[in-house]
Amino acid sequence: MQIPEEVEQLCQQYLTEIRQDPNHDLSPAKRKLLYEAFDRSTQEAIWQRIQTEMAQVAADPNLSYTDKTLRRKTIYNTLAPSQDLVLEAMLQDEWGRVQKSAYSWQSHQNIPDYYTLLPEIDPIRYRVVGQLGILTARQVLPVWEEILDNTENETARSDKHDLFEEFYGWVEKYADDKSKPVLLEILNQFPRDNEKMRQDLENLDPSAINPDWKTATFHLLNGSEFEATIQAFLAQGEAASWVESVRNVSTLELPSYMLFVAEKVLNGVISHKAARQVASITGIMFGNIPELYELAPPSYDACRVFEGTFGLTIIGLQEFNRKVPEKPDISKEQDSGDVVGAAVKAYSDVYSYNEDNEDYEFEGPDLQKRLEFWEWWLSEAIPQAWEMTPDPAK
Repeated sequence: MQIPEEVEQLCQQYLTEIRQDPNHDLSPAKRKLLYEAFDRSTQEAIWQRIQTEMAQVAADPNLSYTDKTLRRKTIYNTLAPSQDLVLEAMLQDEWGRVQKSAYSWQSHQNIPDYYTLLPEIDPIRYRVVGQLGILTARQVLPVWEEILDNTENETARSDKHDLFEEFYGWVEKYADDKSKPVLLEILNQFPRDNEKMRQDLENLDPSAINPDWKTATFHLLNGSEFEATIQAFLAQGEAASWVESVRNVSTLELPSYMLFVAEKVLNGVISHKAARQVASITGIMFGNIPELYELAPPSYDACRVFEGTFGLTIIGLQEFNRKVPEKPDISKEQDSGDVVGAAVKAYSDVYSYNEDNEDYEFEGPDLQKRLEFWEWWLSEAIPQAWEMTPDPAK
């Protein structure tokens, strides 16, 4: 898609302001104005959809007052493109009348995933913001790789995993009855000859194998391990356990895997449900890296960028939309919900290691690198995100 004129003008305006600003920074409030300009045409339709979803919940005779109130609050928090103080007050009043004794963990479990509506009701902003998040995370990826390359932590710097044996096990465990014997016969050759196996796969009668498993195996034999993993789990359909897909990804490659999956979610290839399964384990994996936050402070910010980018493909900018009106100076915390706050911090903050205290000390931002980041983000990343987004009308 072509970048809207209003967005282009704001990017140019902010570029000028950042260059003149001694701190070379872009506040969350200004970023919010920029995101709102991404697509103003859907605002009325989104609010109408919110009202429709809330009315359906209110009219459902099978829901208790507590469940209705909880769902209506969730619809607003999930879908609202901006703050509505009147609606917020009404929902808060409803929540105040809830019998807390009737509130339970099960009530939360039964709430539909309203985030799945975002690609439908706000398709342009959802896609552009997601692409922008992925581009932003890729800009920070070298910071992560440099930190791990310089560490003596062998777990954090683990070698690349050979997927062949793992893939063979997936075929044994998950492939359909038609594809399993054919694939096992091809993959069970010794010594392993990828070229011959590719040829055997190519010569198969198309009716003899599930096309998804065939594609996944081609990716494996071509050395495209992320693609092979994704395709193998897509071949399993609704029965796929996406948590298992990420278990053997090395720490060094974990961000790249997450960004690869994020692109698939954004393009509708992988479902929100599957994405949530992946997110549930990647966060744990980052947390389980021994001494992760002692590697260097930017590693913490980089982790937040990767996890936040993945979150953008599931919940869009909803967290950002809620936080910024409540905390206009949230940039001081670098946890605004649109990933770029943590990204510029990881990219430009300077730390030195204090031998006496055995800890890192913050020296301040490298202002030239901060300016470099924002110039890239406004002049290259945003236009590229628009170029990568297909026009939903075509």
